[in-house]
Amino acid sequence: MDNSNSKTPVNLKAYQKAKEDVKELKSFYNSLIIYVFVNLGIFYIWYEYSGTEFQWFWFPLIGWGLGVAVKALYVFDVNIIYGKKWEQQKIEKLMMEENHLNPTEEESHQSYLNAKKKVDSIKGFHSHFAAYLLINAFIVSTIVWNTNVDLFSFSALSTPLFWGTGLIAHAIGVFGEDLFLGKKWEEKKIKEIMRSEG
Repeated sequence: MDNSNSKTPVNLKAYQKAKEDVKELKSFYNSLIIYVFVNLGIFYIWYEYSGTEFQWFWFPLIGWGLGVAVKALYVFDVNIIYGKKWEQQKIEKLMMEENHLNPTEEESHQSYLNAKKKVDSIKGFHSHFAAYLLINAFIVSTIVWNTNVDLFSFSALSTPLFWGTGLIAHAIGVFGEDLFLGKKWEEKKIKEIMRSEG
């Protein structure tokens, strides 16, 4: 009997990982193609229809380019801030925190999916925060340099202030459950209740 097509749990895990890697690679290539063609279009519009004194095409080129570069570092596992090794360690840590003593294969798979989703949301927030810092530094310095507006004026800081509100909302969405009463607090309370009842 030929079992070449049957997937053992180990093979299934390797297949799932390879499938995720291919999906990420495909997403990166699509992002890169869109980035190149859209920015070529933006450059053409600037060159043909805008006065060439103010080179506004740099804003989307650099801002969007930073996002594409961060995505490339992750996909090709260039570990500057975090790579796939960091992701795997974080997933394993989150799975252990779920505290299943003898998980079934289905529980283990669900635990992995939950941990992967949480790690993806953490990475998304880190990318958002990095983009916020870099792009706003560029915008504020450009405004101050070209208009002689005071650095601490509303005109210079309006973009970081409004975007910062969105960033705070993003942080609460990702870390909200752990910001005040997280896992450590839960474990401490459980031990206190067990001691008082014991």
